[in-house]
Amino acid sequence: MPINKINLKILNFAIVIVGTGFSPNNFNGDMLAEKEIVPLDWKVLNNVSSPIFSQIVYEKGKVNIRVEKNKITIADNFITDNKIENSKIAQVAKKLIQKHKHLSYTALGINFETVVPIEKTENYLKENFINPDKYGVGDNTVGQVSITMMYQLKGGGMLNVVLDEGILGYKFEENAVEYKGILCNANFHRQCQNDSDLPLLISRLNNSNLLEDKQKLASVLSGLIK
Repeated sequence: MPINKINLKILNFAIVIVGTGFSPNNFNGDMLAEKEIVPLDWKVLNNVSSPIFSQIVYEKGKVNIRVEKNKITIADNFITDNKIENSKIAQVAKKLIQKHKHLSYTALGINFETVVPIEKTENYLKENFINPDKYGVGDNTVGQVSITMMYQLKGGGMLNVVLDEGILGYKFEENAVEYKGILCNANFHRQCQNDSDLPLLISRLNNSNLLEDKQKLASVLSGLIK
């Protein structure tokens, strides 16, 4: 399947900031608004704050920020148009890092939950990735198959890809989507060795670099799903 022809649907987009010394109870909706980290028109749906974790839910459940002692996850749970560049969470992540440079950052994760719709999903991975002679060992037979792959990224970092078969769908307000096909959870993981690496890590949140990661994922999947 050519790269520009692959029917890749992105439904969930998340950014994970990994580090040490985060204080979850210091993060709440008021603080993020006062520091102009989140758009001022975002309305808090739910806010839970504790020394162990904090969670702020915005936009009627569409956007979720979870702070733990060693990581911050910012998720857009419903990409309606398949265009990650229209999501605001990358700017939120960038502002959060820039306004908390005193914290220690060790890695950045860019995560996509996607599906490639295909007509026949049942046993697709089994039939395309496993030698038929190896379907069974003794009395044991291979049932459903899940594939995990790791790719070394040029310039540093790793791309972790997990493939499954099934149905992926979300409902947000009046919008609902459901796709049957090959499900893919992808994680772009890049390390931050020291403070001098931080500007490069922040630059990965620019739209051009996010779209580059999206294209890399499409390229990988086009070589795996025919």
